[in-house]
This record gives sequence, C-alpha cells and structure tokens, in this order.
Amino acid sequence: MNASSQSVVAQLLDSGNLVLKNDSQNIFGNYLWQSFDHPSNTLLAGMKLGWDLRMGLDRHMTSWKSAEDPSTGYFTYGVDLGGMIPQLVIRKGRVKYFRTGPWNGIQFSGVLFSPNLIFIPKFVNNSQEVYYMFNNFNESTITRSVLNASGNHQRYLWNEETREWTMIYMLPHDECDVYGNCGPNASPTNLLVLTSPVRICNLILF
Repeated sequence: MNASSQSVVAQLLDSGNLVLKNDSQNIFGNYLWQSFDHPSNTLLAGMKLGWDLRMGLDRHMTSWKSAEDPSTGYFTYGVDLGGMIPQLVIRKGRVKYFRTGPWNGIQFSGVLFSPNLIFIPKFVNNSQEVYYMFNNFNESTITRSVLNASGNHQRYLWNEETREWTMIYMLPHDECDVYGNCGPNASPTNLLVLTSPVRICNLILF
C-alpha cells in the first residue's frame, strides 16, 4: 500500500511497520517516521521494546482500556533504566506491577530465558540503545505479544489450521508473580521450586 504526498511516501511493510519515507531516497531503514517506534498494546517480530538513548526515545507498550475499547489503558510495559542493570517492567500507572529481574548478559534473572522453536529473543544494552526484541523462529511461525487491559503480557501463536491465535503463556502467571505480593524475602528461585512443570514451561517461553 502506497500513498504519496509531494515527495513523502507512506508504505505498509510486510513486517506490519507503517513507514513514512522520502520518495527520492529509496534506502531501507531511512524513514522519516515509523509505527514500530510507537507501539500500542502489541509487539510484533522486529519491533524494539526499549530506549534509543541518542534520541531519548522510549518505545513502550500501552494497554487498551478493554478488549473492545482501544483508548489508552492503565498499564505500560517497557525497559526500566532506574537500576544498575536494565529490566522489563509492567506498571499500573507509576506503580510496578511485574518485573523480569535485571538482565545479566544471558537472561533476565527472574524469568527462564531459554531457546525455543517459536521465536528468537534478543536483548541489546549499549551506550546508544537498550531494548528487547524478538524474531520469529522461521517463516512458517507467526507470533506476537500483547499487553492486555488487565496488565498481563500474553504470547500468542498463529495456528494456520484453525486460523486462530492461540495463547501459549501469560505473565504475571498468578498472584505470586505480581511485584511485591510474596513479601520482601521472596525470590524467583524460591518461586520456581514450588511451581508445576507446566508453569516452568510457560516461563521458558518469554
């Protein structure tokens, strides 16, 4: 889809990214504006969730009011730079609702971050950018994550046979995942010892 106004062209890419670019500059990625820099409640493959420190750009998800009302809801999800090491945080207003724990260079300390056959996660932390993103495992796999109206981060997988989205996990998973609910001495390790194998599988697919 293309729509031109003078020398500026709007184009919807196959990735789902709506971009504005100069018609005279046919350089991939050289965009005047792109929708991937302004997520709503959905994160697609190739989108960055986090900061462009050079521009002061904070790319974060924002929930809808409800499944039927797309106006701005009460929850946000993004990269928190407040601590020594960045982490992903869901907030209700300004209050922390869920956190992954800090990134240690391999995984988030509070979430098992293992390879899977659905998507490939990635976290970048340098002097210019701090962000989380994912790519689909292969061309036949289509997945997306959604921040719903209740503040849950949900991962969906497209089922080609049923032509429907199937939710494969949700975080917070239960009340113990909600920030501060288990008390000051609780830790992700303690929680995992008490969880069922099903829940551990849920956490592996972040």
